Amino acid sequence: MTTPVTALFGVVASCLTAFPGCRGCEPRADAVEAPVATPAATRLAAEPATIEGVVTIDGRPQSGATVHLYTDVEAELRGPAAFESPPTGVDGAFRFTVPPGVYYLIATGGDQIYGYFGGNPEELVAGQELFVRFAVVRHQEADAATLPPLATGQGVNGMVFQGTTPVAGAQVLAYMDLSTELRGAPVAQTLTDARGRFALDLDRGRYFLVARKRQSGMLFGPLAVGDAFAYHDRNPVIIRGPGAVPVALSSVVRDAGYYKSEPRPTRIDGIVLDDQRRPVAGIFVGAYRGTLRAGRPDAVANATTTDGRFSLTLPEGGRYALMARRALGHRAAPGELVGVYTGSPDGSVGVDGGSTLTDVEIVVTPFPEW
Repeated sequence: MTTPVTALFGVVASCLTAFPGCRGCEPRADAVEAPVATPAATRLAAEPATIEGVVTIDGRPQSGATVHLYTDVEAELRGPAAFESPPTGVDGAFRFTVPPGVYYLIATGGDQIYGYFGGNPEELVAGQELFVRFAVVRHQEADAATLPPLATGQGVNGMVFQGTTPVAGAQVLAYMDLSTELRGAPVAQTLTDARGRFALDLDRGRYFLVARKRQSGMLFGPLAVGDAFAYHDRNPVIIRGPGAVPVALSSVVRDAGYYKSEPRPTRIDGIVLDDQRRPVAGIFVGAYRGTLRAGRPDAVANATTTDGRFSLTLPEGGRYALMARRALGHRAAPGELVGVYTGSPDGSVGVDGGSTLTDVEIVVTPFPEW
């Protein structure tokens, strides 16, 4: 729905696009003087993000564990990671300072200790902080002789545990790869029986197995504190033909040991001046994605203060064309103060996500007579 603010900016933007060589909206060369060049804005570099936490097993800190941060899933979360921690000490603590991005957290401790963070993947922007209590599990084996048979004679059968206790009523799901982030509809699923056992018929292929047990009894939706999650520590499981592959999935219970700070805003800060370089109050600044000031703006700042300052919060990083004007809700009238940013060759500014671009200047002049 078009608001009065965005509709108004769209009208003026069309005029300015028609006469790109001016600050106001010049239908002729002698209507107003040439645009006043504005100085280049100052880019504040995006801050790194922080990931820290404690590796635990059975509720106690785990020493000797390495935390791996993967930035993609092409290697199926195996092998060298983009970032790896030193082995944890007796306090189980780890900490990373990393560029903003998307990360999968994996923990290992030899062949017997493994952890897949249930919140994977975590997306962090500049300056954001993530703290996790990262629960890991010990590798377990399922006794093939006690497992239920497969209807087709091909697939996986096994058990879901919490510690050494079988988990009844757990949902076991198989995904073909990690592209779905192990969410949504799987290729196959089943529930464990009263003894924590399951049988899942599968075609030939590679599968990632997970299990979930929600206290609410629901099968889908975000996991809450107290819900159980398991990621098979030998994923992917390969089904090569007839026969059953026995597996054991060791679950962890999600606790309250999770904190993620709010993202840093993406912002443009600046000042609106008149052609005598005096601050102008009461001016609205709008931002348009790309280099064209056309259509509705993607963001509009509150009116400038008495010192001409404005702060414009953007939906995300990128390049934006800026336009300023005095009034809202109607077409620009002759004499109304209007201007565009002219501090770059294409009239746009670039700002990184989670960072602030400062020292942006826009000069406004009277809208000319037609």
